[in-house]
Amino acid sequence: MTKLVVLALAVWLGVGVLIAQSEDSIKAKNLKEVMVDATYNSADAKGLEFIPSGKQKNSAQNGIDLLRRMAIPQLKISLSDDKVTTPAGEPVAIFINYIAASAQELEGLKTTDVRRVDYFFSPTDQRFMGERNVVNIIVQAYQYGGYTKASFYEKFLTGLSNSASLYSKFSYKKMTYDMYVGTANVNTRHQGTSVADYFRLPQTDGSVMNIQRLQTLRQSKYAYNSLPVSFRAAYSDDNFQTKNTFGFVFQETPHNNSTGSLTFLPSAANKYEYSTHADSRVRAWSYNGSFNFSFPNQYTLFFTPAFHYSRINQNSAYTASAMQQPVINNAKETSYDASFFAMGRKIFSNVHYLFLRGFGGYDHHNVTYGGNVPSLDKIIERYCGMSVQYGYYSNKISANLLFGVRNEHNSVNNNTLKTFYPFVNANFGWAPDSKNMLNISFSYSKEPMNANLKSPNVLQQNELMYYTGNPMLKNAPNIMANISYNWTPVAWLQIAPFAQYYSCFNREIPVYTPYMDATAVIRKYENNGDHYRTQLGISLTAYLFNKNLQIQLAPEQMFYRSTGYYDLSCTPFLFSGAVTYYLNDFYFSGYYETRSRALWTNSGTFYTGKSQLQIIAGWAKSDLNIRIGISNPFRKSWISATSSFDTPVYSQRSLRFDTTSHCSISLSATYTFGYGKKLSRNNEVGEQGGAASSILK
Repeated sequence: MTKLVVLALAVWLGVGVLIAQSEDSIKAKNLKEVMVDATYNSADAKGLEFIPSGKQKNSAQNGIDLLRRMAIPQLKISLSDDKVTTPAGEPVAIFINYIAASAQELEGLKTTDVRRVDYFFSPTDQRFMGERNVVNIIVQAYQYGGYTKASFYEKFLTGLSNSASLYSKFSYKKMTYDMYVGTANVNTRHQGTSVADYFRLPQTDGSVMNIQRLQTLRQSKYAYNSLPVSFRAAYSDDNFQTKNTFGFVFQETPHNNSTGSLTFLPSAANKYEYSTHADSRVRAWSYNGSFNFSFPNQYTLFFTPAFHYSRINQNSAYTASAMQQPVINNAKETSYDASFFAMGRKIFSNVHYLFLRGFGGYDHHNVTYGGNVPSLDKIIERYCGMSVQYGYYSNKISANLLFGVRNEHNSVNNNTLKTFYPFVNANFGWAPDSKNMLNISFSYSKEPMNANLKSPNVLQQNELMYYTGNPMLKNAPNIMANISYNWTPVAWLQIAPFAQYYSCFNREIPVYTPYMDATAVIRKYENNGDHYRTQLGISLTAYLFNKNLQIQLAPEQMFYRSTGYYDLSCTPFLFSGAVTYYLNDFYFSGYYETRSRALWTNSGTFYTGKSQLQIIAGWAKSDLNIRIGISNPFRKSWISATSSFDTPVYSQRSLRFDTTSHCSISLSATYTFGYGKKLSRNNEVGEQGGAASSILK
């Protein structure tokens, strides 16, 4: 409570000072400059419109970098992995000119061609496929021509870590062709985990045997290589648009090895050694299509088919001097999935919208396990559903209500589970003027789960731990409610408070029980207990000195509560901030995030990540952008995160080692050159993923 009071006072005082300061600063500006700044951010009941400045576009090296530099209050972008979410952590779907964009497509984006960025709450356009939070990047289109963009990134002081990509686009009349090829390589000796396990094994005489297992990492080697290739052809006229993307990706992890010491307490002999050796290889092919039809009388139809095929080889071996033979778990998987999404829309009187959606899919996984426990898993998942939605959309008020049903038919080795459930989404928006916007949303659905949680096979992890899945797991129902407000009191200041409530009921969680006559422990997933999360926060963004200085502050307070098998709670306080300064063709930025703390939804794990500090300096002119950065300059430790959980039979404390929180220096560059008379720079193609894996982990 004290933190909330301090937060409220700080925000109140800060806003008062900034608005008071604005009265003098606005007087000093001429009328033309005020008009330009006022168009930077405007709101209506459907969402928000942001116009990036020339400095922001020139200094950005890709699409995600542009969103970060624009400091949009409705977005939160992680420093460690560039993941884009709402401030409350909900996923955000990113589109480029109304076409869903992958991370690689955003990497190839020519940011100087961006004209505006729209943020929508439950948008009306059928091409957004019913997504709830949408960013749509509008890029200027040309009649014909093309361009090629090369990107390069290298990270120092943490081992080998680099990536490079080449993207090319060519347009002629109504056709557009895209080609993307990329590569990513990692080779480091600073990745692994140290684990302290605590076993409490009940004995037949009523006593409890307490065993501590301490696995301490000493050396490791991790290597990863990826090669994605994709091609897309698109056609567009006034009443019909289609885009078809074909992709292939090769990924391999030739080394994921570690060695260290192993101690058991109490024990007379404590000097054991262990080693782990793992490797994997993935080949994935994919097709993603979209077809948009426009008919007379404001009827539209949108259809998206997709198909993915993957082959995965995965090997792992655990060896310890305390064991007579190693634990070997090898797996080969062949999987494919096909799905479709269709959405029709009819507009009445320009403000009344009626939507009808249908969807379905088929997933098939064949997994062959070798090693100590040879077995075979055959997992088939079928699903289909439909929904109907009514919406009222005007400039000042928007409201919509969606009701749908989903049917699932899943089987694991002839064990069948059928599920039928409804889902509901509701959204209300109010914008009395272009500087104020309120949005309230509510949803009810069921959480999907990974197919690997349903495997009935029992595999061994180490001397005392085994694990298995549960074919009878059920999807957990959940409720989510959001409220957010966007206020632009003056042209150079944005204030965006928000709150979210989330609850998940009878979720699937890992349960630990004695195994093999109480000589070991087995982990199995069961439906048990509820998870509750409440989040309060605010984002403050200021653009000063003719937008040469940009400051963003975002504090937030979390409240976690878990019931059932894991009965616990926590209330972490989080903060992130960013500062950017532009000086002619040079730019300088600093980003900071406090350590992350969370209680995981589907377990009782407390997770704590390290704080992140990043400082960058760059130069951008014309189509060349060069940047150097330093991350966490004062940190020598390789520990990136800690986690812990407790159960009646088993508890764990772990230290995660990797390069994400260690001091590092990065160098990146992008160069774009165009050809032809007029360019068409939009909807860059990128890496396409394969089918999801069902290998038990």
